[in-house]
Amino acid sequence: MKVRPKNPLLMASTASILLLVVVALAAVAVGAAGRRVLPEQVTLEATSPSEAFTKLESTGVQGRTLVVLDRSSHVSDVLLLADSMRHARDALYQLPVTYDSLVEGLIECGISRNARIVIPDSEWEAFRASAAEVPRVLPLGAGLVRRLYGAPIFFGSQSLFDATGEKAVVVIVENNVGAYDPEFVQKVTDPGHADVVLTLKGEW
Repeated sequence: MKVRPKNPLLMASTASILLLVVVALAAVAVGAAGRRVLPEQVTLEATSPSEAFTKLESTGVQGRTLVVLDRSSHVSDVLLLADSMRHARDALYQLPVTYDSLVEGLIECGISRNARIVIPDSEWEAFRASAAEVPRVLPLGAGLVRRLYGAPIFFGSQSLFDATGEKAVVVIVENNVGAYDPEFVQKVTDPGHADVVLTLKGEW
């Protein structure tokens, strides 16, 4: 019985395909491993931005979508300061996290890989007009986007918000929550959508 010699070209092609499959599966595994989701929803409260940062860091979540319910008068400050507050990671930990740098801090330390700032419908047009004048803030559909440390920060009104299939880390500024529809707040904080919900108390 004659044994056909193995085709070296076919073997090389097969090996290449297998290698690509292994690399692809490894990339998916690494991506999934970098996004720690908690088995049950954790609800937190904080009375200062630095306390909020510390408590969110203590959950151990990483690489997550951050959803922030806030009014335009505060979020505008985040846009304006984004370029002037590019601290190294170690330096950031040594500085007090302020209201303006909370979103930046969560992105810088790896807790968030992107952020979605949800503006009340009644304030969206004014916010969009002022934010459009900030460098590197670009239109994206009916909303806006800007990158910070390579991470996209999306801005949109409550009406534009569409929950993704991925569970999110949600931060709510308590004294601003009345500007949102209660059913919307309930949807955003539902355990099916969020595994970490932090309420920032006080006047901000």
